[in-house]
This record gives sequence, C-alpha cells and structure tokens, in this order.
Amino acid sequence: MNFILTILVGLTAGLMFGFSTSVIPGLAQVSDENYIRSMKSINRKIQNLLFFIVFIGPVFLFIINLFINFNPFNLATAGLYVLGVFGVTIAGNVPINEKVEKFNIEKSSPKELKFFRKESESKWNRLHTIRTIFSMICFIILVIL
Repeated sequence: MNFILTILVGLTAGLMFGFSTSVIPGLAQVSDENYIRSMKSINRKIQNLLFFIVFIGPVFLFIINLFINFNPFNLATAGLYVLGVFGVTIAGNVPINEKVEKFNIEKSSPKELKFFRKESESKWNRLHTIRTIFSMICFIILVIL
C-alpha cells in the first residue's frame, strides 16, 4: 500500500509542479479573455476519473495507512497532504474555479475581464503554489520512508 500511496502522491506532485512550471507561465502570456476561457476549459477537463483516483486516492490510503502503521511520520505526512494539498484545493482553488466557470465572458467589458482575471488569477496561483510545495514535501517524505 505504501508503494501505491507514494506513486499517487508523486503523480499529484508532478501534476502540480508541471502546472506551476508550464501551464501557469503559459497562461500569463495570453489575453484576459483567453485566460478565462482557458481556465474554464482546464477546469472542465481535469474533472475525470483518472485525476480523481490520483488526487483523492491518497486521502483514503493515508487514513488506512494510519490504522495499519500509526507513527508520527505517517501522521505528519497525512496531515500535510490532507490539509496542504487536498484541503487547499477544496477550500481555495475549487471555489475560484467555480467563479471562473460562472463568469460570463460575453457580457463583460474589457475592464471587467481584466479585473476578474487579476482577482482570480493571483489568488488561484498563490493557493496552487501552496499545494505544489505541500505535495512535493509529502512525496519526498514518502520516498524517504
């Protein structure tokens, strides 16, 4: 089970890192309208079974792992993932994604597009950086263990 847990957390960390080093800088180069359209598309496409298995699977595996092999390292790593990766996503990134999805591009002026993008992009990226760091720390700890 530790092997599967490590692989899933590693895949999550890789996704977060890849997004941070390629998608976010790429989106920074596009217009406000294209940024919002792109985020809508990304948010829709990431909601798939494979992503959910990789991203949510560790939450359940950490819980099972704590029952099987409770120790401070497992508890700390589980806490880092559940709070710093899963929790930040659910409490922070997902609500922003929902606002992006509801935002009406066609009825918005260029000024409104710019304001909405500035507000959502900076918050989303800040939260994404947090979950990227936490996912990488969790992965490193699991590899060491």
